[in-house]
Amino acid sequence: MKSTMGTPVNNKENLQKEAVFKILSVINNSGFRIMPYEENGVECGFEIEDWTPNGVDMCHLVDLRGTDAHNPFNISREMWSLAYDFDPDEEVEIFMENEQFRNAFTYKKAAEEFENWEFRLKQLASIVEETLEQFVRQGLSEWGCTDTEFSVAEWASNYQ
Repeated sequence: MKSTMGTPVNNKENLQKEAVFKILSVINNSGFRIMPYEENGVECGFEIEDWTPNGVDMCHLVDLRGTDAHNPFNISREMWSLAYDFDPDEEVEIFMENEQFRNAFTYKKAAEEFENWEFRLKQLASIVEETLEQFVRQGLSEWGCTDTEFSVAEWASNYQ
């Protein structure tokens, strides 16, 4: 993808595409598989999937239904929602209903597994947010903006 940085022309669509590309790249580079999610032919999010260190397959929907699915700020917000809505205790209860899982995990080991996963999701959300913030600041710097606080708010408002 050709970079739109370095040009004062604010093409919202190009900026969004580049920011989303950077976010998806950082998610992928964090070890997650990314699968687009569509309903009735409309892109409305994506799934992320990876395995815990002890082999539990974890898949989450980054649900962007009802929002602009190409807005990087919506993706960042949804990543935080996903991380904070993840409940390790609830996951233990759900997975412990499976006999095969019960044979492989004690309650304590399962709790540790999902608490570590919660931490990983929060790390990922933080990395996504940092990537987006870095993208915004890089663009502002390259455009020669000096009033960073005002400029960040103005630049971000183009996505809202």
